[in-house]
Amino acid sequence: MDSSEFLEWLRMYRHDLMNDLQLVQGYATMGKHDASQEKLQQLIERLNQERLVQTLDAPLFVRWLLTFPLQEKLVDVQFKVELDEAAIQPFDQAMVADSEAVIDQLTYNQSSEEPVLLIVHIYFEGSWYVEYEWHDPELEVNQLQKLQDMKHREEVIQEEKATRFVFKYE
Repeated sequence: MDSSEFLEWLRMYRHDLMNDLQLVQGYATMGKHDASQEKLQQLIERLNQERLVQTLDAPLFVRWLLTFPLQEKLVDVQFKVELDEAAIQPFDQAMVADSEAVIDQLTYNQSSEEPVLLIVHIYFEGSWYVEYEWHDPELEVNQLQKLQDMKHREEVIQEEKATRFVFKYE
């Protein structure tokens, strides 16, 4: 990422952050203190999760995780990160490649014009796992041909309201 790309990313991130803060201020101004407090708590949680993402020792993956939500406006991204001492850096490039493939396929097959929730869960249980929980009940998993034979794909779990794509790195 060169300087101009970084500055563009920073501009988009700041814009989104200011929008969230203006919502908090707007609710407070209208006397909707519960709504203001709820939005503020959501913002604090998001910033805490982003902080945890930034502590992962996988710089390419971290950069991708933090920048792609700014480019995909029809995807509302949340993170769940469970840190561990185990080395994650050896899987850095593979995690980026897998993430790009998953997001490309999911957004290409997205059925809604409304933002879809994506929860990216990163955790260690003997191996590193990255789980993408896509909340689009209309998703047809059989349409995602490119995801069928991916090296690190562990399993696909289709539930009533979401589909989880689990990737394992060992």
